[in-house]
Amino acid sequence: MQVFNGYIKVLKRSIPTLLIYVAVFSVILIIFSNSGGSKAGGTFEATKVPTAFVNNDKDSALIADFKEYLGDYCEFIDIGTDQEELQDALFIRKVEYIINIDEGFEQRFLDGKVVAIDKRSVPDSQNSYYVDNAVNTYFNTLKTYADTMPDASLGELCSLTRDTLKESATVNLVQDKVVASATKHYNTFFNFLSYLFVAGFISCIGSIMLVFNDVNIRRRNTVAPISNKVVNLQMMIANFIFVCIFFIIMISIGIMLSPSKVASVGLGLNILNSFVFLFSALAISYIVGLTAKSENVVGAIATIVSLGLAFLSGAFVPQFLLSDTVLKVARFTPNFWFVYTNDKIAEITTFTKENVSELLGYMGIQIVFAVALFCIAIVISKMKSQRTE
Repeated sequence: MQVFNGYIKVLKRSIPTLLIYVAVFSVILIIFSNSGGSKAGGTFEATKVPTAFVNNDKDSALIADFKEYLGDYCEFIDIGTDQEELQDALFIRKVEYIINIDEGFEQRFLDGKVVAIDKRSVPDSQNSYYVDNAVNTYFNTLKTYADTMPDASLGELCSLTRDTLKESATVNLVQDKVVASATKHYNTFFNFLSYLFVAGFISCIGSIMLVFNDVNIRRRNTVAPISNKVVNLQMMIANFIFVCIFFIIMISIGIMLSPSKVASVGLGLNILNSFVFLFSALAISYIVGLTAKSENVVGAIATIVSLGLAFLSGAFVPQFLLSDTVLKVARFTPNFWFVYTNDKIAEITTFTKENVSELLGYMGIQIVFAVALFCIAIVISKMKSQRTE
């Protein structure tokens, strides 16, 4: 076990650097995972959408009642009637919704003709769907009463509509605060773990591989009484033991820092996903160790590669905030699929055979990346061996 013992001696030199990564990681984790955790439960309260309301049907009792009804959903902002000013207000987000009522709208409605309201909103705004639903609900209810009660006056129809729409329900968020906080904690923890795995493995394993791949060391091993297969086997065993111990330590830290120490299916899938990703990070560190020229270069690569992959994959910045171009590039990295799987796990409240199979499929993609990276490392190692000989 000469190679194994030599591995341990070299590893001891990298432990301080690894401890620094772990300490910084733990502090960042505590800050990010616990921020906003108290907002997990409570009562749902609707917010009013900034809206510009332009009424060209001046004497319409129907539109007056409609605007009064929308007052529960919209905060009306007077922009005027100039269309360019309205568009500018929408562009700078002074308002998120514009309603234009054409002249003669009330009469056309009472005559049973097809009517439409000119509505404009901020693209892809969730609030626009909120107001759209309110508008459609009001006029659909009003039309139902008008069709079933043709002799009723407009005032009676509006009154019945408003009485019907006053019926509401109180929505209480029943998700346990501790469970929600734990889910958020684990999602943040495991996403950040991708950065620590890459940075820590490159710094430690990359440095060790650099030592053992030195030309003079390789030549001495070539004439040693042990074969290259034995050397490589002992190196593989030492690396696997190291990453497994490090993996267990980090998972233990994550569980200890969690608001809830209770085991769950989601936590188990997060741990499995992390173990699968571990091999991709290990392969990356192999490649760096085989190609770097000095320990200073290994340290620089560890910083650049780990931070680059973390930001690119959504470990630090949520994936839904990244542009489509960035996400298309990120899909060619194992880190993206690791973070993507973690985010999917956090979204699922009830695990079924179907959604678990989907998650396992994403983990399979990471395994493919790991195999491809190890193949690249083998090719590089073979080329270096031939040059040494």
